[in-house]
Amino acid sequence: MTPTLAVYLFGHNLEKIRYPYIASIESALDLVGECGAVFYAECDSDPDDTAWEQIYELRRKHPNLHLLKSAWGTHHTIQAHIANFLLDSIGQDYTYALKLDADEVIHDAS
Repeated sequence: MTPTLAVYLFGHNLEKIRYPYIASIESALDLVGECGAVFYAECDSDPDDTAWEQIYELRRKHPNLHLLKSAWGTHHTIQAHIANFLLDSIGQDYTYALKLDADEVIHDAS
C-alpha cells in the first residue's frame, strides 16, 4: 500500500493579516499529489475578508481540497480544538497528517 498524506490548516482574517494563504494551500496540494488531500477550516473571518471566496475558487480546480468551517474563539487555546476538528475530519483515510500554518509555503528545499 502506498503511503498517503493529508495536510491540514486553518485561517482567520487571512487577507487582513496578509498571509500567503493561497501559496500555502497550493504548496500543500502539490505535496499531497493526487493520492492525498488538503483540509482547510475557515474560522469566523470578518465578512469583508475575501480569503474564503479565493480559497473556494481554488477548490473548483482541486477536488482534493476539503473546505470546512469552525469557530475562532477568543483565546489561543482554540487552535488545538480546531486542529483536532480537522484531524477528526481526516479520520483514518490517510497514512500521515501534516499541520501547516497558513503563512507557511512548502518548497523543494524544505
